[in-house]
Amino acid sequence: MKYITFISRILAGALFVFSGFVKAIDPLGSTYKFTDYFNAFGLPWAAEASFSLAILLSTVEFLAGMSLLINFKIKWGAWAALLFMVLFTPLTLYLAITNAVNDCGCFGDAMKMTNWQTFYKNVVISALVVVVFLYRNKFEKYFIPKVEFALLALSAAAVLVFQVYNYRHLPVIDFRPYKVGTYLPNNMRIPEDAPKEKSIYYYHMKNLGTQEISRITSDDYLNDTTWQNPEKFELLPDKTEGPIVIEKGYEPPIHDFVAEALQSDSLLGIEQGSDIIPALLEREGYAMIMVAYNLENSNVEALEKCNALYSLFRNEHSGFYALTSTGPDQIESIAEKLGLEYPFYLADATMLKTIVRANPGFVLLKKGTVLAMWHYNDVPDSETLKTQFLK
Repeated sequence: MKYITFISRILAGALFVFSGFVKAIDPLGSTYKFTDYFNAFGLPWAAEASFSLAILLSTVEFLAGMSLLINFKIKWGAWAALLFMVLFTPLTLYLAITNAVNDCGCFGDAMKMTNWQTFYKNVVISALVVVVFLYRNKFEKYFIPKVEFALLALSAAAVLVFQVYNYRHLPVIDFRPYKVGTYLPNNMRIPEDAPKEKSIYYYHMKNLGTQEISRITSDDYLNDTTWQNPEKFELLPDKTEGPIVIEKGYEPPIHDFVAEALQSDSLLGIEQGSDIIPALLEREGYAMIMVAYNLENSNVEALEKCNALYSLFRNEHSGFYALTSTGPDQIESIAEKLGLEYPFYLADATMLKTIVRANPGFVLLKKGTVLAMWHYNDVPDSETLKTQFLK
């Protein structure tokens, strides 16, 4: 039993540390996930607390993991881990059954899991945590109380500072499909041999003799000619169900990179209402993309500074593209109020949040490759861009 409890403590601790750490890398990503949960459960008013909850969740999860892994304040760690599993295991079962949220976000963008995989994972972790909890009073202490408190305080301070840094700049590790160095078209393609989506229809067939109604699949209808006999069965088209997806096909990492031009773009040869992304990815010169998923909440100083960037990039060899999900009327009002000179392009908010974790954030492209990415706190001035990036 000594070895079982030791292995359970180490494994559970490592998993909690990893989960808390990857969330701490991307606090805005966790914030967006909390917002998804609140919207899915009909609690949009609670979204205001999403950021605070994201910070709290990753901090407590990391501390619980460190407690188990290093064996300090083990009773606190065991209680915290048990409460986590008591709360989240039923929740992940509910998500697996209802699919209310596609991805639980347990490991952030570092590791994507289906809802059923997440539930099974939580069942295994719960078993490990229960063993640790039951034997929490029997673990040998490695540290005196003062050292334990010091370790707890240092761990808390470290994870909080780490999260603040990642929030005020960009995640130190980027797990998303738009990360620096990526040739974006590669992440947008579907391989020829990729699995295709499979779907099915359900037909309702009325037996003209007995008046009974049978529910059959479209495959049953096609493979059994008995159902196609008009003298015996009548197809009730108004009751047809489907298409119902029974097997998902391959979905490329980037599948929603679309931006609509609110006006014609002569440099890209794009008409109003067209998608600018294909032409933007193909052009030889540089493209600076400003990503502001919500202009009303964007950093005002950064928006104003973009006039200089627009002047730098708006020429026959380069381009400046401001992408937002804010509506045209609000765009016009904000642009007039702040004196913004650059045009905007409409895009999906979720896609914009995925590209860069800042509002606004900046992405430098050259012929489809991401050369650099910045938080609005870190974007270089025009001279630095000229000397270091625009070569």
